[in-house]
Amino acid sequence: MIKNAIYSGIGVASLTTNKIKELVEDLIQNEQLTKEEGKRLVDEFLQNAETRRLAFQNQLNGFIDDMQTKIQIPGREQIEGWVANISKNIENVPFLQDVIKRDNVSQN
Repeated sequence: MIKNAIYSGIGVASLTTNKIKELVEDLIQNEQLTKEEGKRLVDEFLQNAETRRLAFQNQLNGFIDDMQTKIQIPGREQIEGWVANISKNIENVPFLQDVIKRDNVSQN
């Protein structure tokens, strides 16, 4: 659901950018704006859109971090730590030592 909202927002932003560029081109052709004014207008719009995109991204990241904390989903670093710990200690488990030996013998 969140992904769909993000994709919709990206689509609207892309469509809006194209419409702004078309509008500015029309204004330039009708001599209501100079090329420099049109370029400045488009650049300002794109800069404003980028600022808003970054603000949205920061809000979304904060929301995701909050949800991860609230529902206690482990992060990538925590999972990688678990894997490293298991890998380091796997040979100390007697049952797994037998499995490892059998696996090594069957591979040879």
